[in-house]
Amino acid sequence: MKDLEVIYDPPIIKIAMEKTRNAILQALKIREMSIEDLSFLLDKDPSTVYRHVKKLEEAGLILPAKKEKRKKG
Repeated sequence: MKDLEVIYDPPIIKIAMEKTRNAILQALKIREMSIEDLSFLLDKDPSTVYRHVKKLEEAGLILPAKKEKRKKG
């Protein structure tokens, strides 16, 4: 598990406490997950999860994992 950090910045707290984003943060405390994994876990459309993840990244609350190339076929 990664180190936890206390956040004092109200706009960042507001971003983190939105229901879906908070669920994403809770899930990522357990292990790294893809957008597809989070989408399945949260029963949300992948595009919705992607937008929330991007917002969390922009706020500095999560870091992107390296992207894996997928083979066609």
